[in-house]
Parts: sequence; C-alpha cells; structure tokens
Amino acid sequence: MTNANHKQELLNWLQRVSGLLPKPEQFRYPNTEALVMALGRWFTPAALPAGRFQGPLRACFTNATSHSKRHGLSYVEGFALADTGFVAPHAWCAHPDGTVEDPTWNDAGRAYLGIGFTPDYLAQFEARRGTVTVLFDQHLDDMRLLREGLPETAFADTGVPHAA
Repeated sequence: MTNANHKQELLNWLQRVSGLLPKPEQFRYPNTEALVMALGRWFTPAALPAGRFQGPLRACFTNATSHSKRHGLSYVEGFALADTGFVAPHAWCAHPDGTVEDPTWNDAGRAYLGIGFTPDYLAQFEARRGTVTVLFDQHLDDMRLLREGLPETAFADTGVPHAA
C-alpha cells in the first residue's frame, strides 16, 4: 500500500467512528475524531532517529511530552494507523516539516493525522488541568474542546493541512 492508501484507510476509520453519534446541539464537534478531521494535519511517518530514547509502549502521551521538551519538537495528539493496521488515539512529536518522531512505537506508524500544540498552550493547559493529554481526557474538562474548539494560539505550525 502507498502512503495515500494508508491516509485514506485512517480517514475512512475516523469517518466511520465519527458518524456513530449525533452532534449535541451545543457542541462544535460530536467527538474527538471529528475534531481531528476538521483541525488536524498530516504528518510524515519516519523511523525514530538513532540514539533517541524510546519510551514504554502504551505510554505515548508521557513519552511524547518528555521527548518534545528534550528535543525541541512539537507535541502532537491525534490518531495514527499502526504498522499492524490498527488505528489508535496517539501522541507523537514532529519536526516543523511534519516529519514524525514517535518515541513510543517500535516501528513507525503508516499514517498520522493530528494537531500539533505550541509549548505555551501546553504549559497553560498543564497548569490548568495537571496533564498535557489535550484531546483524549475531555470528560475531565466538561468536553470544552468539543463545545468550543481550540484557540488559534494552541496550534503549532507543523504538518500538512488536511481539508476535512
């Protein structure tokens, strides 16, 4: 399969899941999948560079947070198509050109669609919520992101825009 096929596979999954529930009247987005399709950007899969620390599996949010700070990369949350063909909520790091550094998975994913966050936004978010898991713990913040969306100051300029 080509990279375009992997992107389409990820999009198809997100569209199916996004369509399972109706959007509540007071919400801008019905779910995280719809939010990522509307605001997310594509990131280019790549192997973790030699000498970079790989964290434990199933700890992507912690791994990506530490890795982004240590190496001056953007912290990104979204969805990724793993090399096994499984779609997962995921966090990774990205260079300004959108190249992925995934400090969690043993092998680079096949497709990554997500939102890169600025360090300032993450610091404010972490101070307010005690975590940098922005997209996937929304129930702890009264679903604010689904109701209101994200402020412009949240977005890091990385990745390739995706038109929903």
